[in-house]
Amino acid sequence: MQTHIRPGRAARDLFLEAVEAFLRRRPGQELPVIEHNGEAFTLAQACGFVWNCADAFPSGWEELRDHFEFKQWTYAAVARGMHNHLED
Repeated sequence: MQTHIRPGRAARDLFLEAVEAFLRRRPGQELPVIEHNGEAFTLAQACGFVWNCADAFPSGWEELRDHFEFKQWTYAAVARGMHNHLED
């Protein structure tokens, strides 16, 4: 699997795809692999790409608040919250 992606918009776009996959996943299902621009990434990798991104997370994702609490609404906060709920 690929382990690098360009920072910035590409990383944020990949992470949004990962969030969508996370929200679609049903209990007991394996963690999805994200296909982005012809390359495969795990949810944990997608979280890592925005781990320190202080950019505001876009509106329209309030469903995430049903899964975990946030102190801030940034890519980094959402990535850390989601990563804490990934199974090893």
